[in-house]
Amino acid sequence: LPRGPAHVLGHSMGGRVALEVALDEPDAVRRLVLAASGPGPIRADLPHYTGIPPATCLALVEKGYQRMMADQIRATFFTPEFAAEDPATVQWLIDAFWQDRPQLPEYLKHVCARQGHDTVARVGEIGQPTLVLVGDRDTHAGGTGSHLEQSGYLADHLPDADFQLVPGGAHGYFWSHPDLVVPRLV
Repeated sequence: LPRGPAHVLGHSMGGRVALEVALDEPDAVRRLVLAASGPGPIRADLPHYTGIPPATCLALVEKGYQRMMADQIRATFFTPEFAAEDPATVQWLIDAFWQDRPQLPEYLKHVCARQGHDTVARVGEIGQPTLVLVGDRDTHAGGTGSHLEQSGYLADHLPDADFQLVPGGAHGYFWSHPDLVVPRLV
């Protein structure tokens, strides 16, 4: 098999992992795609929790794990218009997540890792060409702010970034807008 630098794509938390790979092993990365992701806390005026945000704790207690995740996917991955037009895709993603879900302790570790990720001061060190791709409706302000704002920050601070919006896309634009996303990736 050929060896050498790879094209690395990461969505959401995967984009944060991709940032770490590009920073820690720059020779291993040919190009980056940071899909609906961000470097961490970019605004001093917003509260930032490095553990599990109170809203996540409350949702887990009040709704339980399964309903919390279903509600989160429904509300953040898809626009209300898409959910009304194609409820089967929304339900498919909810079911796929739940079928292969991480156990709750592992999910909470994921939340803590997401909240603790901070490459804000280092994104300027990434020299690889980077596609920053985000839905123009990915505006839900979660524990690290909105993905639209976070992606804009990346585009403004990466030395070689191509910033592209997916019109009408929320956080799950890979599922709602594959016709727009796949050509951009290729």
